Amino acid sequence: MKTILVLLCGLALSSPAQTVIKHDKIIIAGLGLGSGLFSGEDYYGTVPPVSVSMEYMVLDHLFGGRGMIGMGAGFCYSAYKYDIAGWGWEYNTYIPGMHINLHYCLIQKMDTYLGGFVG
Repeated sequence: MKTILVLLCGLALSSPAQTVIKHDKIIIAGLGLGSGLFSGEDYYGTVPPVSVSMEYMVLDHLFGGRGMIGMGAGFCYSAYKYDIAGWGWEYNTYIPGMHINLHYCLIQKMDTYLGGFVG
């Protein structure tokens, strides 16, 4: 089994009434743009990278009340095709895994985070 570690950076807009605290659960859906998994002029994506995950906030009030740590599990999928002169094959990539994210409020009403994914 191949293990992949990916560092993720992201942001999400939120309103002040939707503050996340310890023991909250978050469902996250994502759509990837491009990929370095397969590259070259004969490779192209047939399904862009899509993901869904659930995160559980385990620590809050870090860094003067502006930081939180969340852990969870997720699933990623993408498909690629290799085609040269009408001959080739298709790759389907399924990646279940676990992640941990450090959320830190850099800008008001915006959730910025840095995390890792192992699958």
